[in-house]
This record gives sequence, structure tokens and C-alpha cells, in this order.
Amino acid sequence: TRVFDKAEQRPTDQHILPVVVFDEIGLAEVSPANPLKVLHGKLEPPDGNPLKIGFVGISNFLLDAAKMNRAIQLSRPDPTREDLLETAISIQEATAEKVMSKEELEEMVDAYEKYQRHLA
Repeated sequence: TRVFDKAEQRPTDQHILPVVVFDEIGLAEVSPANPLKVLHGKLEPPDGNPLKIGFVGISNFLLDAAKMNRAIQLSRPDPTREDLLETAISIQEATAEKVMSKEELEEMVDAYEKYQRHLA
């Protein structure tokens, strides 16, 4: 809750809203300690006043329905083989030197796809 308290204490400006970002909030969702319980009080203030801060939770996993009904969900499909290869080529082109050939990048994409099939 200290993160929320710190965000709420920021100087207010009508054009700036402090935002708390939780990366991989889905990992907290599966924790036996249920640390996300604190979110209920922070995202729905008991006094009924509007929130003084914004909140963004990023996850690779779906949260339970009670938390999802307070949110906007943005889902993206898994990248295609072409997406993966284009991304790898773009990253390499942004570096100073060519590290891998296109064939090696394709092999890396093959390995990633094999790994993803293994996880399913």
C-alpha cells in the first residue's frame, strides 16, 4: 500500500494523474498469500470519492472475474511465425553489427515455437 500512498501524496495538477503500474500482476493472483486483496480498498475507496490515482495491471494470465469486472481487458493473439522473424530481424538491424544470419534467426524462431508447443 506504500506505493499507492506515495502516488496519492504527489502534488496534484488538473492535467497530471499519478499512475501505479503492476507488471505481471497475474503472478500475485496465484500467490497463496493473496496480496491483491489490498487492491479492492485502493481501487474502490470506501468514502465513494473518485480515485486520486490511476492503476494499470499487466499480466500474461487472466485474473479472477471479481478483479476483471473492474477493468478493461486488452488481449493480443500469440505472434505468428512471420511476426517473430520480423521482430528478430528488426532488433538485429537496430544494433551496430549483424550477429546472426537470417537462417540462424529462423532457427531461433523454430526453437521458440517448439518451446511454446512444449508448454501447451
